[in-house]
Amino acid sequence: MDDLETKLAILIDADNTPYHSIGQILDYSHKFGNTIIKRAYGDWSATALKEWNRIFKEYAVKPMQQFQYTKGKNSTDIAMVIDAMDILHSKFVEAFILVTSDSDFTGLAIRISEAGIKVIGIGRKTAPSSFVKGCEEFIFIENLIPQPKVQDRKKLTVENPSNTEINIREGEELFRKAVLNTADENGFVLGSNL
Repeated sequence: MDDLETKLAILIDADNTPYHSIGQILDYSHKFGNTIIKRAYGDWSATALKEWNRIFKEYAVKPMQQFQYTKGKNSTDIAMVIDAMDILHSKFVEAFILVTSDSDFTGLAIRISEAGIKVIGIGRKTAPSSFVKGCEEFIFIENLIPQPKVQDRKKLTVENPSNTEINIREGEELFRKAVLNTADENGFVLGSNL
């Protein structure tokens, strides 16, 4: 099956995923297929998750509200697992991308794999090895986020600096997308592939 035709479900654990990395995560996910379902799970009434409102609007991610009835419990995780199982049994998607760094999702990754469905994990480098190994592929968020610029743009001397600045930003964005689409699971890119 052509990867571009693969139907994906992207499920995001907002409690364990930095909101500012969602653009890079969604850009990278295009490498695996066509995203049919994009959902983020959390208690959106919590102050810690208020920045996610922009993410919902900008990236068309569906917010899945899960109130935390008892402090310290995994109600968000349970809601995500229930949804994942419903999606799995609907046989509507051909691959899952689980965006989390939480070991609680190891069992989910294994169960989805047992059903013959590809599981891709995306999480921070702090993700436990059990979850990383439970996924067919695992991508570290830190490898998706652009690194600080090496060159100081103020040192550029040109006749029209504003146009050059715009061209540089556009070029950097195109280059970043090309790197994301050719990087392997560890974030490495061969120059010949690029």
